[in-house]
Amino acid sequence: MSWDRVIEWRERLRRSQVADAQMEVPEASLKAAWDIALDAWTDEAFERIAKDGLQAYPSVGLVTARTVPTALMEWCAVLLGRGSSLTVKHPRGHPGLIPLLSQEAQAVGLPFHVTDQLDRLGAQDLVISMGSDTSVQAISEALPATTTHLSFGHRFSIAWVTNQDRWDALAQDLALHDGRGCMTPVAVFVKGDLSQACHGLLEALERVGHRWPRGPSTPLEYARTRARARLASSTTGLALEGETSAVHGLTSAHFEPESLPRCPAVIAVEDTGELQSLLLPWRRWLSTAGTDRPLDEAALRQTGVHRVCALGQMQRPPLFRLHDGVDWIAKTGLPKP
Repeated sequence: MSWDRVIEWRERLRRSQVADAQMEVPEASLKAAWDIALDAWTDEAFERIAKDGLQAYPSVGLVTARTVPTALMEWCAVLLGRGSSLTVKHPRGHPGLIPLLSQEAQAVGLPFHVTDQLDRLGAQDLVISMGSDTSVQAISEALPATTTHLSFGHRFSIAWVTNQDRWDALAQDLALHDGRGCMTPVAVFVKGDLSQACHGLLEALERVGHRWPRGPSTPLEYARTRARARLASSTTGLALEGETSAVHGLTSAHFEPESLPRCPAVIAVEDTGELQSLLLPWRRWLSTAGTDRPLDEAALRQTGVHRVCALGQMQRPPLFRLHDGVDWIAKTGLPKP
């Protein structure tokens, strides 16, 4: 096991200059996500994993998506701490934070290797892939039958808000990673006045936007944002735009789980029963539900979400959790013979 070196790696990463990474994310926003990711690497968590009776896969390949650059960090820490040799495959042409993570890991003697070639992973004992449903399926078909494959395809999250005084907490969930990634709420379902909710959420997003600036949108994201704004204007009249964010009030009939950077859809529903009906067709793709009403956890889980948490915690997942229904810490280790 290599937990002492992982702790040393963690401290080096805390001192690292993330601004030097080749990223389009503004430094303040990237640093916020970076610090949140490292906060989960507690000594107590590592001690608990070290005592779980599992041993390391000798070699592990990790295929990461480009949407949330810090998402792979906890996986790397657990794999390297157990003693695996790790090779991370990044999207071609978009290495993101991975070279920095590898450089600092190798500086303390951890076997963290980097590639952009998928065929480099064929000899690994375990391959973990994150991405679209299509990409993880293609990876599964390309791997040898002897390789264990743990795949995580497309997922999305939602928020359920009954008290319209909690917008600042939710705005953090929406601002981190600029509204991208599986734990970002693509839609905010509210109980109460839709107009009041849209204006309150936009004000909160503007406040957090000055602290964590937004990065650039792609041409496709920009086009989809304008299209949904036109839809909101023609249906509810609620297409609100600020300096750093936007909010679209939609009717329940127009719900579609579309992730747009710092631009949530807000939809008024009567109760959790109506919410369940809306989400039923999307059950297999649901990830996390953030809410201000913990009493509704059972009802939210019936929609298919795997994790229910407080507003403000959606992008701060605990290390010990089911990741899309999978006990990922257990699945990334081997039982001792």
